[in-house]
Amino acid sequence: MQNIKSLYETGKYEEVIHILKKCLNESCGSHLYYEHPLNKHAQMEVLLESLWRLGNFQDCISWAEKVLKYSTDNYFIISRNGSYSIEFARSINSALLYIHELIEKLGYIILEFEYISRMVQSIHKILTNLLDSQHDKNVSNNHIIDCWRAWIILHYVLEWENDRNVINRKNFTNQESNFLLESEEEKWFSSYMMFFVAHELLGRRQWCSKGNHKFLSMILNVTVPKLRSPLFEPYRDIIQECLEQTTFCLYGYPQKKARMRHIQDHETTPIDLSWPKAAQLLKIFRPHVLPQFNSYKIDSISTDMETLLQQCISTMPIKYNIIGHTKPIEDFINRKTNSLPMLFNSDVLCFKMNWIYYLLADYYFKCRDFSKAIQYYEMDLTVDPTRFDSWAGISLSKASKCETMIGSIEVLRPAEFLKITDDTLKCFEMCLKINENDPQLWVENGSFAYNVQSYCSRYLKSQSVSPKELSYAKLQQNKYSKIVHKCFNRAINQTLSHEKCSDADNEDHDDEHWLYHYMLGKIFEKDRGDPVVYLTHYFKSSICLYESNATYPIKISHSNPSLLCIESLELFYRTNAAIIKFVERNSNIRHSTGLMFMKILKELAVCPFAVNRAKINEVLLKKHKFSGEQSIQTSERYVQEKDDTMKITSQVQY
Repeated sequence: MQNIKSLYETGKYEEVIHILKKCLNESCGSHLYYEHPLNKHAQMEVLLESLWRLGNFQDCISWAEKVLKYSTDNYFIISRNGSYSIEFARSINSALLYIHELIEKLGYIILEFEYISRMVQSIHKILTNLLDSQHDKNVSNNHIIDCWRAWIILHYVLEWENDRNVINRKNFTNQESNFLLESEEEKWFSSYMMFFVAHELLGRRQWCSKGNHKFLSMILNVTVPKLRSPLFEPYRDIIQECLEQTTFCLYGYPQKKARMRHIQDHETTPIDLSWPKAAQLLKIFRPHVLPQFNSYKIDSISTDMETLLQQCISTMPIKYNIIGHTKPIEDFINRKTNSLPMLFNSDVLCFKMNWIYYLLADYYFKCRDFSKAIQYYEMDLTVDPTRFDSWAGISLSKASKCETMIGSIEVLRPAEFLKITDDTLKCFEMCLKINENDPQLWVENGSFAYNVQSYCSRYLKSQSVSPKELSYAKLQQNKYSKIVHKCFNRAINQTLSHEKCSDADNEDHDDEHWLYHYMLGKIFEKDRGDPVVYLTHYFKSSICLYESNATYPIKISHSNPSLLCIESLELFYRTNAAIIKFVERNSNIRHSTGLMFMKILKELAVCPFAVNRAKINEVLLKKHKFSGEQSIQTSERYVQEKDDTMKITSQVQY
């Protein structure tokens, strides 16, 4: 024993091991206080380290188990406040450390030794004594033992046992194998749930972050790769809540709110998020389905999630950053190049995180922060140039900014403004090239073009316009007028095709169908077209409003209007105003045109809007068919009045 230190320092580990094994075996029953040049705890440390350095791992785990057994038994016998208690606690931690590192290094094969059951019993004894609810969490000595490492070892043992059961199942019949499979799935899940239970127990005493948060990191490392496993499906909500508690202790996310009662404050200090861990964290909290450009705001990410995504981007290495690579997509939008940029190198940004920019863009778009939305849509299109929702989002964002510029009091420079609108038009073109069957995008494109056409029309009426500017504005006016015609005619054709393909008994109507005819009527009127054409569109629009169950109240509440009543009022006004404007502009009106105007005005006088007779909603009528005889008779009277009104309105011919 006198030479142990020199032998160890010179690397003669075999001699050290031989001496210490003999010494420890002989002194196994002796009292701890027997003095050696190295006390018993130091001997155990040197023995385990020598076995590790020599690569004798099987002996190392066997002796680590013996040290764990010996130290655990003595730790709970002697006084907790003595110096020897601290020594035993250090020996326990040393044994747990070597067992943990051996499993990490060699895998579950190292667990196949004689005293594996006794090792589990020792760990069980440690955990049940230290985590018992009767113990005070502030007892300082309890903090010495690394309970978190004991839980990790216990998880490894359960995993090893599950793997053994899978191998043994091959020797059973199919029926026995299926029965065992169900049982093994429960055991497999239990090995993961054990981590969450351990976190709850450790968290009660603020111990879950001990050991530099290794226990919390271990939970994520083990659980997240199998998070989408079908075996987790029945317990998805439970696992999600447990993972939220883990990430809250580890990174401070998600923030603790009143509605998130399952998150408890374990008084931990969150660590900084690193780039390698960002993908792991986002895999937990990313939406199962990416929100679409026209989905509700509630389907987009939360403010907390936006903060997390920005934090992940801030940790991104420079070589992964997309900001310096957006120029090709910007040049394509600005028409500096006609070819769509190629897909960005997937090696630069992990494919599992290529949606991060889209989520941020969608969030800012739904929050009406269009400048940021455009910025992140361009980043996302750099990663995925063919994502339809990104082209749709950037188109609508740019269109909204243009409409804001038109409505502002600032003086616009036509050349600069029309260049911006041309870029927006390019985004709409690309969007509709990817998906030409989306009527909403045709309508949005048409509405945008109508606003730009109206701007050009107003600009042409200004007095201080040079001939060159006049020619350019007129050219742009005609260009956008054609786009309006194309877009709304396409929307009408798609709606008609959809109605033909749908069930003949289906009574549902497109609530936006009236808008298509209304906008076509407005653009024909602006272009000084044939009044028959735009008045026909206005009439068709009024019929669509009627079929969409528009209401016609005597008094309209602007703050709380009923269904489509304001739209009906505007259409009624627009039809009358169109006739008056035509008469005012033209001194010589053909007799046939005058007769048509008179006929339309007579029809307007008895139309559903003028007589306050809305369409009877047959669905609601059926719901109340048992409400009483008087109610039924009243409904039948209104149905008859509706038929009479429809006979009058159907007599209009052009």
